[in-house]
Amino acid sequence: MMALNIAERKGAEGLQRRRLKDLREQVHERALALPQVTGRLLRAQDHERRRIARELHDSVGQYLLALKMDLERLAGLESCPNSLEEAKQECLSGCLYLANVCLKETRTLSHLLHPPLLDETGFMSAARWYIVGFAKRSGIHVNCILPEGEPRFPECVELVLLRTLQESLTNIYRHSGSKTADIRLSINSDHVILRICDRGRGIDAHIVKQFQEHGMGVGIGLAGIRERVIELHGRLNLRSDVHGTAITARIPLARRSKLSYQSDLIRPAAA
Repeated sequence: MMALNIAERKGAEGLQRRRLKDLREQVHERALALPQVTGRLLRAQDHERRRIARELHDSVGQYLLALKMDLERLAGLESCPNSLEEAKQECLSGCLYLANVCLKETRTLSHLLHPPLLDETGFMSAARWYIVGFAKRSGIHVNCILPEGEPRFPECVELVLLRTLQESLTNIYRHSGSKTADIRLSINSDHVILRICDRGRGIDAHIVKQFQEHGMGVGIGLAGIRERVIELHGRLNLRSDVHGTAITARIPLARRSKLSYQSDLIRPAAA
């Protein structure tokens, strides 16, 4: 009996040592990867700033320049005693139109960066708003399954869910060639799970493996999402083959949520 107890104890100690070794190796790998991840995130931030600057210059900036020219023209007409009233009204109408376009462009850009619905009513409403706009702009049919009602998650969780949704749909549009996308959000006793799938050309197996093991190889956008999920003690999984790609974000929750589900097929607007 004593020999059996000693054998069990040695077995347990051996298992504990192996687990400790695995944890040390994981910590070492994370420590080695941290500078690279930090660099990628900084480059992603710079890329996003350049994109915003380009959007402002190419859209709002051009409309504001046209508005300035029309206002200068209107000022010149006002200073001319023989100016035609019709010309003034035409110039004023042009100014009002350009001002409205600038307002619309600014709101669109602001909503894409951080939808106000995310703060006001939560991820569910923001996701529906974003998906409808994505389907309309991209021509991709989106089958969306979300919990009924408007359950709220912690602010940090909702933001990561939205960024995961945005990055995944953007990648589907840019790279997959898929005409459809499937989105499902589910909640179990202690996790929220967001899954986005397409039926596109897929990703090379070695790239998927590199991402699963080191978080690299698929671009800075998805790598940044992975780090966001890990910060919340969650896990981001990538599966891909010739039949399509699936991204699954699994994030722990502090409380249980029991919800029923509803499905919506969101189609692109008719031309």
